[in-house]
Amino acid sequence: MGGAVAMQMALDRPGRVPRLVLSNTLPSFQPDTLAKRWLMWTRLLLMNASGPRRLSTRVALKLFPKPSQAELRERVARRRAQNDKSAYVATIRAIARWSVRERLAELTMPVLVLAAEHDYMPGDQIEAFAETLPNARYVCFPDTRHGLPLEAPEAYNRVVLDFLLGAAQAVQ
Repeated sequence: MGGAVAMQMALDRPGRVPRLVLSNTLPSFQPDTLAKRWLMWTRLLLMNASGPRRLSTRVALKLFPKPSQAELRERVARRRAQNDKSAYVATIRAIARWSVRERLAELTMPVLVLAAEHDYMPGDQIEAFAETLPNARYVCFPDTRHGLPLEAPEAYNRVVLDFLLGAAQAVQ
């Protein structure tokens, strides 16, 4: 949901956001496709029926399925298990009504749109979203999922820093 927060902030206060980095996100989480409906309903069902611990374990397994990611998977599951059930449900319901599709032309600052090859948000939709932005660059990371910054931190940070430092070097 960080991408939604970042986009909303950039739209509400564009002067405070000279460059924008968006990872594995779309300009709307309204359940307008079967995949989005399934994602939201399964999350709500699991949270309501099983609670945050069970949901966090299942989500962490999808985020980090490789045997070599066991420690990362356990750490993320432990952290996410601390989510407040009612706050999580309210957030999912709120995000289901959120959209900035009609305001994308206002995001005129340089935007870096990052995607994971195996994210649950389809890469073609993220790439199409990037193409609608007036000043965007799109990068897809191979063999990664939604936990991209944790899964490939060196590659992720290199791309982000190059984007941000490119702005600083252009100013000098």
